[in-house]
Amino acid sequence: MPVRGRLHHLIFLLDGTGALLSAGLLLMLYTLEVGLPDRVMVFLAGVALVFALYAFGCHFLRPVRWPSFLCLVAVANLLYAISTVGFVLLFYEQTPSPGRIFFFAEAGVLLALASFELRIASNPEK
Repeated sequence: MPVRGRLHHLIFLLDGTGALLSAGLLLMLYTLEVGLPDRVMVFLAGVALVFALYAFGCHFLRPVRWPSFLCLVAVANLLYAISTVGFVLLFYEQTPSPGRIFFFAEAGVLLALASFELRIASNPEK
């Protein structure tokens, strides 16, 4: 199978791994003072874990209509990035610079990944 034919399955694996890493980092940061309330940190980590399970499921189950599943992943990533930025802005004054940098960088990575996923899903034959 050519690389392009496997790319859509690998992107699910990449997305799931990234979501799992994000959840792990959020839970580690939970013990540090990053400025966001505990409930927000736990919420973001929980959502990231759900995203990881979904993406890993898509990778291993290899759905036939994978573009629809990938679009859902991309939209979820966009909403998660927007939510993260919203939380940082809401708690901006109490979020120290390292926390802001981490969350804005995470949002940037998610926006780039979602854009890439939407391009792949919109042109599945290439």
